[in-house]
Amino acid sequence: MDITLERMLSLIPRKADGKYVHGEKKKFCEKIGAPANIVSEWEAGKTKSYRNYIHATAMAYDVSIEWLRGQTDEKKPAPEGELSEERREVLSMIDGMSDKELIRLKQLIKIAKEGL
Repeated sequence: MDITLERMLSLIPRKADGKYVHGEKKKFCEKIGAPANIVSEWEAGKTKSYRNYIHATAMAYDVSIEWLRGQTDEKKPAPEGELSEERREVLSMIDGMSDKELIRLKQLIKIAKEGL
């Protein structure tokens, strides 16, 4: 099992015996916008679609994308004052956009996430 999947699954509450707390897999899926039965498919190795939910998981559980990908052991995202240069650049590009441009950007981001 790759580290991204391991870390995503670690966010789902488990009992002392290692089994998931009843209903928690479903809650996890709802929270990240994934189909209700997908966790079992991920664990069985039937699909690697969990990669499509990295950003949603990071946002829903307030963890860093880098942590989910195994690029750091720092679980929490950088505080607001410590944004990466890429994020700063994107935010500066968004600043000053018209409502119409922001709506189109939101559509493009959704399309891009679905394609990851």
